[in-house]
Amino acid sequence: MNLDETIDRLKTVKEQIKDLNTEVKELKEREDEITRDLMAKMNEAGLKRMANDNATISVATEIVPDPTDWDLFYQYIKDTGQFELLHKRISLPAFRELLQSQEVPGMQSRELMKLNFRSL
Repeated sequence: MNLDETIDRLKTVKEQIKDLNTEVKELKEREDEITRDLMAKMNEAGLKRMANDNATISVATEIVPDPTDWDLFYQYIKDTGQFELLHKRISLPAFRELLQSQEVPGMQSRELMKLNFRSL
């Protein structure tokens, strides 16, 4: 297989992935709508759990963070050393920008080769 055919194969696969992602997005939207409807109906009926011959469903409540003041929250983390409250992921744009003017302590960079693709 020559390079032109290989590029065409890549384009075909990328289009298939795009189509499937669109379908997944639509299915997730339908799932969310059905979930909201079920939860509302269960709430109206005062139910926390239901089942039929095919599935069991239950409503659970969990506590999730909802920051109202990031500066205050960051200061709390700095003061207490509770960095586990944050995800450990480096911001690529910020890292690249900083790297242009200085070295970043405790960090090294490496080259990652990737193929850029654009449909015509």
